[in-house]
Order: sequence, then C-alpha cells, then structure tokens
Amino acid sequence: MTRVLQRVYLGLFLADGVVTVLVIHWPWLHWLNILLAAVVALSSLPLWGALILTPKFSPLLLLPVWFALWANYCLAFPLNMLESPQVFGWLAWVQVLIGLLCLVVWNSRRYQREFFAWRHLLVMAGLSVVLALLLLASLIGGQTVNLVGVMSGHYARITFQGIYLKEKHFTKNGQEVRLVGMSHVADKKFYDQLTASLPTDKPAMVLMEGVTNRNKIPLSLDYKQMATVLGISTQNKSSFEHKALEYLQAESEGREQSLENPQLRFRSADVDLSSFDPKTIEFLRTISSLYGSKNWREFANIYLRLNRDRSMQVLVMQDILFKRNEHLLAEIRQTQSPLVIVPWGALHMPYVEWELRKEGFQEVSQSENRVVSFSN
Repeated sequence: MTRVLQRVYLGLFLADGVVTVLVIHWPWLHWLNILLAAVVALSSLPLWGALILTPKFSPLLLLPVWFALWANYCLAFPLNMLESPQVFGWLAWVQVLIGLLCLVVWNSRRYQREFFAWRHLLVMAGLSVVLALLLLASLIGGQTVNLVGVMSGHYARITFQGIYLKEKHFTKNGQEVRLVGMSHVADKKFYDQLTASLPTDKPAMVLMEGVTNRNKIPLSLDYKQMATVLGISTQNKSSFEHKALEYLQAESEGREQSLENPQLRFRSADVDLSSFDPKTIEFLRTISSLYGSKNWREFANIYLRLNRDRSMQVLVMQDILFKRNEHLLAEIRQTQSPLVIVPWGALHMPYVEWELRKEGFQEVSQSENRVVSFSN
C-alpha cells in the first residue's frame, strides 16, 4: 500500500512540474496546472507526517514534499523577489528533475522495513523541525511580499534590489492625470527625482496627501524613528515637501510670478481629522507609538495589540482609506488643470485608478520609481 501511495504522489508531483513547464507555451493548461498544484500541496502535509512516523515510506520523498510546500504555500520565497520573469519556469524544471531523480533512485531500491523504528522517528523528526522552521520563515516572507503587491493593486513591489512604487499616466479629453505612488519614508533620491519631474513650463495641479487638523486634535504621526532605523529620509523633510511649502506660501502672499513655474499649483486634497470616528483617532495614536518604537519587542507588542479588534479595523479602513479615496476623487473631478499630479500612498491607487477608468480615462504610460534601495 505504501509503495502505491508513493508512486501516486511522485506521479502527481512530476505531472505538476511538467504541466507548469507546458503552460508557459499553452496557457489553456492553466486550470489543470492549478488543480495539480492544489492536489500536490494538500497531500504533501499528511505525507510528511507519514514520513516521520514510519520507515515504510522512502525518506527521499521528503525532498519533493518540502519543495511542493515551499513553492505553493511560501510562493518560492525568496526567489519570488527576483526581477526575472523566468524564475518560475526554472522552478518548474527543477521540480521535474526532482521528480525524475526520486523515481529513479526509489525504483532502484527496495524498502522492506518495519512499520515503526525509534531511530527513524528521532532522525526524521529532528530534520523536519529544521525544514519546518525554514518553511515558516519563507512563508512569512513570501506572504508579506505577495500581500504588499495585492493590497496596493501592484503599485508596490519588493525585490532584492529594493522597494518600488509605480507611476501611471491617464488621459481623457486633453486632460492628463498622473497617479504617483508615494511613501512617508524613502531614500532622499526618490523625493529629489519626484521634485525634478514636476513641470517647469506648463500649468499643473498637485493634489497633496495629508490629513488636516483644523481643530488641533492631539495626534502626531512621526515617521522620524522609522526613517532613522532604516537609514532613509522622511517625506516632511524632503525636497518635494519643501517645494510644496514654497509654492503654497507664495500663493498665499500673491507672489506666484516669482516662482520657477508660476502656473504650477499645490492643493491639499485630503480630509480633516475631525471627520474621523474617535476610535479611528485612537487607533492612529497607537500607530504613532508603533512608529516610535525603540526596539523590536516594543514594536511587536504594539502590533499585536492593533490586531485584536477586527471590528475596529473595518471602521479604521472606512475612515483612513475609503473616505479619503472618495474625497480625492472629488478633488480630481473638480480640477480643471490640463495636468493633475496625484502623489498619494499606494493603497489608495487601485480604487482611484478603477474609478478613473470607469470615467473614460485611458492609461498611456507607466513607470517605476525605487523608493528604498537594498543595494547600498
């Protein structure tokens, strides 16, 4: 019976690898690929348990079992951070080679062993602990990288080189809207490049992100501690922020003609803090203490506290994401400038882009800006 189960598993594992290779050339095999991957992934966990408990199964099966769990549940982290689109094709070939190797070696040996042995149990259990820890680390990393992409509508991505944010340009009836992924902390070069990209000889409106606080509600979100730990800069100390303040002050004093581009304007396009629910404001105070954490232990304790109340999280998302998105869209719609620049956080971009497309805006170009570099 154990030999049959092993043959079936290796057959499915090998078939999954072969179909993954073929789907690159024949996309219509995609659904078969998903089905095989799901069956292999789901059967790998109970088979791993059987490999630990009984010597009746070949220890060599631990290799394809671990590979299947790593590739499916952990998204092949950290290889999924490679910028090469061929990485998953390479992994498919590796899977095929592993499957063939196991079949050849396993068929050349005979496993006539007892059903239970203490030595086997201890060795396999010890090895499994090490492999499980590697899987756990890979799972956290892989799901984090994936979540960043999914939550931001792929406006943000993490690679070995750094963190990147997208910039997309849309046009409709002669008006251009630029959605520029923004970050509260980034390399100084990111802010300098964004500042340099502002037009110098034509009219444009920059719709700024930043919740106002007209009623002076006690709240301070300071990213200085985070920036210091990461060795990068904060947005409020950047050349882009200085440029915005310069233009806003000149406009308030009627000195627009003294500016580099008298036709460039900056305007706050965010809501006021008074529109938030008191629970949201309290949540933001906790976030502020999170950013100001002095060590990783304090950071972890605050983070776990934030995740306890799920109902409050829904309310917070309504205030800090959906409500602000609608306000931003209203600002874009009432802006008559031929060029509208929207440097906002990546989480806001998917919904804003979706609404722009619904209103007839067409994407004409996109690019990426490196926010944080890992190579320096």
